[in-house]
Amino acid sequence: MRTVIIHGKKISDISPRAGRPECGLWGVTRGNDFFWHGTLLDWTEWCDVHPLVPMGPFQGIPERRPATWAWYKAQDGTRPIYLMGPQSRREQELFDQVPGAVAFPIEAIQHAFPINGEANRWFICQIGMMIAKAVFDGYARIILNGVGVNPHVLYQHLHRDTLYWMAFARGRGVEVLIEGPSSYHAPRLIYAYGKLSYDDLAAARRELAGPSLEDQAEFDARDERERARGRPSRRRVRV
Repeated sequence: MRTVIIHGKKISDISPRAGRPECGLWGVTRGNDFFWHGTLLDWTEWCDVHPLVPMGPFQGIPERRPATWAWYKAQDGTRPIYLMGPQSRREQELFDQVPGAVAFPIEAIQHAFPINGEANRWFICQIGMMIAKAVFDGYARIILNGVGVNPHVLYQHLHRDTLYWMAFARGRGVEVLIEGPSSYHAPRLIYAYGKLSYDDLAAARRELAGPSLEDQAEFDARDERERARGRPSRRRVRV
């Protein structure tokens, strides 16, 4: 079965491809230089779908991740490194500095998997794009290795399209497996029949409010006392 491993964070001391050389191994952004210190050698494709030049608060890959950029430029060009396709002269100059640089085929993927007749825009993070590319490329099995390790609510929100593309792939008959600690493992209990989500909601509120916020019940009581005295709430709970 044609298989690709999409590798995020390092979760073992050996390559995710060890013992299964028939699999493709796709790496993500700074994963090799930051987590592996350049020692992950058997990758087959690399992917960094982020602006090459400043966009809003993002300074561009060379400025934001200089060690990663240096690693890209040090490669021999025998394996593809997918970057955003250049749209300006400066972007083209930077793109040409990376041996093996290939424009990520975002538009082809968008039009291959339309939603209600429109080009698919359900892309919020790079992992979602990579899962979509794996389906687009015809892989029958996708292994997510070290993906979804961060348990924080905000992180999961910013990467919520991963679940969309996992379900999309499975709906098309592609097997999607999860390796290592991950928020994308199937839950042991399903909603209402075995579990309600109040504990998850309370944990999320505490996380988003910050560690200095008192217990939710104490906050509510204090807020009610302030309102009774005609004073506005001093603090808000962000939900």
